[in-house]
Amino acid sequence: MVKRIKYKLYQPGDKKIETVKRYLSYKEQIAWAARQQYKGAPMTGPIEVNLTFYMPIPGSWSIKKKLLMDGKLHATKPDRDNLEKGVCDALNKIIWKDDGQVCDGRTVKYYSSNPRVEIEIKELSA
Repeated sequence: MVKRIKYKLYQPGDKKIETVKRYLSYKEQIAWAARQQYKGAPMTGPIEVNLTFYMPIPGSWSIKKKLLMDGKLHATKPDRDNLEKGVCDALNKIIWKDDGQVCDGRTVKYYSSNPRVEIEIKELSA
């Protein structure tokens, strides 16, 4: 006799589910943009990736603070490593075979009135 036990790991509205949904959407958007701009075969050698994240300025800030912070370093959440992970995972099998190939690079975050991610990729010689 087989007994089945059902247990919902996450309940609707659970913060973890919402976080996962946002992360997957973030990766899908990056992958879509990469497919639009890169038509070559995935790179196979070591890779340098420089990432610049232009983070949105909170709408709740005063106009004065928004103007003051535009272009300044962004030193709050989301964490830099989480942003990097999303980009590197999204570009698997599009730009490179696997993000384990990424062995060099720099990541920086700024506040910006024009939020975006700029990705510079360079295949290195082995």
